[in-house]
Amino acid sequence: MARVVKKHEVRKKEFLDTAQELFFSRGYEQTSVETIIKKIGLSKGSFYYYFKSKEDLLDQLTIRVSERILREIQKVTQKKDLNATEKLNQAYQVVGNIKLKNMALMKVLLETLDKKNIFFNTKLLPIVQN
Repeated sequence: MARVVKKHEVRKKEFLDTAQELFFSRGYEQTSVETIIKKIGLSKGSFYYYFKSKEDLLDQLTIRVSERILREIQKVTQKKDLNATEKLNQAYQVVGNIKLKNMALMKVLLETLDKKNIFFNTKLLPIVQN
């Protein structure tokens, strides 16, 4: 089978989407890098071209959700027809809705935090709280 060449961001998104799907269905601890690359059909070297480790991949998933939350909050803060209190209330609502839509990812993040891993606690706790 011929190797399919994709743009950097497209391939990276493919890794992130596949990992997210597997983390949701199997759990973070039960999903290996090997499982992720087999599902995509790529080599381990390809994975490590995009990510330093499985933990780095989870970190990138977290960043992706955080950036989406930030973009949505910025839309709210730019509204001219809302006062500060209304903007704050709407921002909380936006964050809550995004978390609900990404409940499976939030569950994976919380399970990872539950492992008492200091690295993840410092990186993820501000995102999953509230």
